[in-house]
Amino acid sequence: MPVAETFTFEDEEGDSLSLVADLDTMVTVVDAGNFMKDFGSWDDLTDRRLGLSDEDTRNIVDLLVDQVEFANVIVVNKTDLISPYELEQLKQILRQLNANAKILCTTESQVELSEIMGTGLYSLSEAETQTGWLEVPRGEEETETEEYGISNFVYQARRPFHPKRLTSALDADMEEGLFTGVLRSKGLMWIASRHDWAYDWSQAGCSIRMNPAGFWWAATPEDEWPDDEDSIAEIRSMFVGEHGDRHQELVFNGNAMSQARITEILDECLLTNLELAQGLDGWADMEEPSIIPSLHARISRLQR
Repeated sequence: MPVAETFTFEDEEGDSLSLVADLDTMVTVVDAGNFMKDFGSWDDLTDRRLGLSDEDTRNIVDLLVDQVEFANVIVVNKTDLISPYELEQLKQILRQLNANAKILCTTESQVELSEIMGTGLYSLSEAETQTGWLEVPRGEEETETEEYGISNFVYQARRPFHPKRLTSALDADMEEGLFTGVLRSKGLMWIASRHDWAYDWSQAGCSIRMNPAGFWWAATPEDEWPDDEDSIAEIRSMFVGEHGDRHQELVFNGNAMSQARITEILDECLLTNLELAQGLDGWADMEEPSIIPSLHARISRLQR
């Protein structure tokens, strides 16, 4: 994505790279023999001397996912080092992360240039509005689940998470807790003690991030809403009950993960009926692990 953004930057005279060059295809290479190993790594980029600086705190997993999700073409290299079953399983995982990319399988990165040059696959408008990051190829859901153990589901709820119970679930052992078998999860969540804020949830392997995304529309004065009627109608269509558009919506992709178990763990993190009845004053007084206010303090008032 940073490469693509470079083509849109203008200097003081209004000139940009896009005036002298076209961005045609975004290509990334996946090491077939090491992808799953790296996907489960706790290493930061600085641990492998790959960081932009000593302050570059990104995880190896974050970098892998960012590259795969934004690519037009994914070259799966060193396929001779894994079995046909492992290769097909890896391809299904990559399709979960990026349903639209063309996947090429190679050894020694031998690939026809026509597959990666002059394809016209890159689209700036699509890159700017990329939302289908976890689409499942239609017609392949049952085959993937049965043969390769790859599956996905969407967790939804219309009540907030209790901050302490949620954090306890996130801190559980990766081998036995919420993320057992989960490769990637992402979405929006609602925390009771931060009632007006929508939080981004992003997890890839062992890397888990939870950051404020901005205010829910229900917490935003209507004079700050968009002016056009279509946008207003779309906003109002998301409102349900007294809490408006506040909700949980998390997409999980994994290998041999248990939807029932993950759903049960997350349901236990939601407010109980008794806690719901306490209302906003009671929710504001709930005990918060230190991670939530520290994340909250890092963002200014931004409209989601």
